[in-house]
Amino acid sequence: MPLLISMTFNSPLQFWELNYMQQQNQFDAAAEEQDKVSSLAVWFGYEPILVALHEIKQVTSNMDAAILDLGCGNGHVCELLLALGFTKYIVHGLDYSDAAIRLARSVRRMYREQRENQRRQGGGGGDDDDTGEVETGIVRTGGIDYVVGDALATGIEGGSFDVIYDKGTFDSIACVSKKFVKSRPSLMPPHEEESDEDEQIPRRRTTEDTENASGNEEEEKANDDEEDDEDDRIKYCREVNRLLKPGAYFVITSQCHDEDELLRFFTREPEGEPAGCDFELVKNLTDAFADLRLMIFRKPALELDQD
Repeated sequence: MPLLISMTFNSPLQFWELNYMQQQNQFDAAAEEQDKVSSLAVWFGYEPILVALHEIKQVTSNMDAAILDLGCGNGHVCELLLALGFTKYIVHGLDYSDAAIRLARSVRRMYREQRENQRRQGGGGGDDDDTGEVETGIVRTGGIDYVVGDALATGIEGGSFDVIYDKGTFDSIACVSKKFVKSRPSLMPPHEEESDEDEQIPRRRTTEDTENASGNEEEEKANDDEEDDEDDRIKYCREVNRLLKPGAYFVITSQCHDEDELLRFFTREPEGEPAGCDFELVKNLTDAFADLRLMIFRKPALELDQD
């Protein structure tokens, strides 16, 4: 609830910038003898992450997979991918917050230094290349390519990934989507629920004898504006669909959406409503968690020729 309220009534990017700047300060302040990683926030905890990564490893066991953590934040999922044996895989992390990517690079640098110390002590380990500045584009940081970009329009070449993982990014987009907020009046204070809808509609100057007709026009205009204001979640679905290779997988962990909503956005609607994705539901692990939905989708292996 605090996250929803904060992101709804403030700048979403500013919210995340401040969040990751605070995490960076905590990370930098942690004593060397302490586990610096423990100072990082892990949305939803580690259990659903480990379950999701196990499933990713199952579906990618026979190929060198390009994996994208879409909304990577502080990079803990990318680090876990490497720690769990995904070293042969190409791991990418994307976030639209510069502060998040800077923090992720700090975490990457810490692990690099640890491996260098192990190598000097005879414990093995290899070199990491931690070059480049944080900018829009790919920043190579030793086994992980970090990208500063918008999840709705990444600018990455289509068909680049075998797996896309989302842990809370779809939820974050929903928190600032007008249609999502409007569809959940119970999340707003009671007095907001009882407010007069007319007060939320921009008024035109009218004369008394045309008041009713004008009211109808206003209602039609409001409906047209709502149709033009496309749900950002639809844009997100289209971008995920574009980035995935045919036959690739999309793994999502969500707290804000129920099963039916996720199916509506990521599979074909029976009524034909456009949702941006026409994926197949491969696995539903929702029953494994009390308040989370973890679902695995697969993009069709063969696509119709668009020419």
